[in-house]
Amino acid sequence: MGSKRQESLGKEIAHYFSSMLLKQIIGLLVAVLRPKFLTPEQFGLFSLLKIIPNYASYVHLGSSTSARYSIPQMIAEGRKREIAAVEGSIFFGNLGANILFILFFIGISWPEAVSPEERTGILAIGMVILITWHNDFCVTLLKARQRFDLVGRTNYLAATATFATLPLVYFFEIYGLFVSMITSVLFVAAFLRAPTLVSPGFKFNWNTYVDLIRKGFPIMALGVVLMFIRTTDRLIISGFMGNEQLGYYGVGAMIFNLLMQLPTVSREVIEPRLMQSLSSKTASENLQEFLIRPLINTAYLMPFLVGGAFFGSPIVISWLLPKYAAGIPATQILMTGSFFLGLCYITRGIIVAQNWQLAALRPAGIVLVVNVLLCATAAYAGFGIEGVAISSTISLALLFSLLLRFIQQQAGYKAANWTRLIFLLALPATLMYLLLVSYRMLAGSQWSSLSANALGLVVYMPIVALVTLLAISRFPELEGLRFWKKHSES
Repeated sequence: MGSKRQESLGKEIAHYFSSMLLKQIIGLLVAVLRPKFLTPEQFGLFSLLKIIPNYASYVHLGSSTSARYSIPQMIAEGRKREIAAVEGSIFFGNLGANILFILFFIGISWPEAVSPEERTGILAIGMVILITWHNDFCVTLLKARQRFDLVGRTNYLAATATFATLPLVYFFEIYGLFVSMITSVLFVAAFLRAPTLVSPGFKFNWNTYVDLIRKGFPIMALGVVLMFIRTTDRLIISGFMGNEQLGYYGVGAMIFNLLMQLPTVSREVIEPRLMQSLSSKTASENLQEFLIRPLINTAYLMPFLVGGAFFGSPIVISWLLPKYAAGIPATQILMTGSFFLGLCYITRGIIVAQNWQLAALRPAGIVLVVNVLLCATAAYAGFGIEGVAISSTISLALLFSLLLRFIQQQAGYKAANWTRLIFLLALPATLMYLLLVSYRMLAGSQWSSLSANALGLVVYMPIVALVTLLAISRFPELEGLRFWKKHSES
């Protein structure tokens, strides 16, 4: 029974990941084409306005996050009336919050707008924020009900709509881009149709909304700190080195985000199941199923993803974005840091489920300070974007180490064999860095050439695969990676 559940979980993660992967790939293609269709001034305006919806995504103050974690547990306990109250509260409460944000945004930006393009962009972003509120509400309900099949279809639709409306940018430039943005989110809204998702008795309850914010704000606060840790490097590069260097670094950031889709998807699929199992399983069982096992599986899968991105990025950048070739070294360094961030995403589920998020702000805050100091020192000392990338990678490794140590202290030292877990996690990380650093040393000045990277990939992948197979045969904790056994049993 357990193996079937794990296989179902694996298939769900794979399907959802494929949709996120397609969305990222099309997003990368669109990101490359958009600047070609716009003047530098128009693209600068778009880049500035694009930041605003990111700010708007936090006006729910954690209520949507709390709902996503609360609804699965309520479903498991059959609390239908409370589910309806939660749904109605986040729908109407966040609608009001987004409207206030839009009015505030228009109020402070409209007097500064001096051109028709700027004023049109302000109104377009306001519409995008409002439609995105509806879509985020629907996706929150789908994730809470573990309907990742529909979330995956939403990702496919969003990616397709974004790409299909790209000709508008070609023919109408910045105005076409604004229409494209609105049209894409409208397609998704039409597919989701919120009224078909909500429960009977759907209405706003102020006390429920306040309680959701009270529970969700700490979760959101931890997410905000993690976001700052991830984006500090770009802010410092922009401040110390200028936007040209940030552009080189931004290519690596795009590939980095693509690489992060698998651990992100795993976390989103696992966390609702964790919430449902809190009342039916012991703390030790939840720790084993939703932290230790996903950590180990992710740690042994990430070297394959990192290796492919490490050796593939110089080839892809040289062919598709030759102007950004100066960012290849930083890109390769960032790829290795994704190993640790992927593991950090897994730890968040247990932290949130056990209401440890406020306490977890302390280690996360320490890493944020360290990250700022390291990145700023590297930039000030003249180590360039490569130095900042190394600083960011060190910070991500420190973040995972401190979060794992934090969970160990909170859960109790006897709740798991932590020494063995650390050894199992350190093995693939050590192997990965040993091989990649050796390649850079041996390749010398030819490290970015097609032949060197092709040879490096041919050598790297079999070694990682061989060591992984040996580890699977040696350690029973890696049983979940025996995909060939699952196929033979089915």
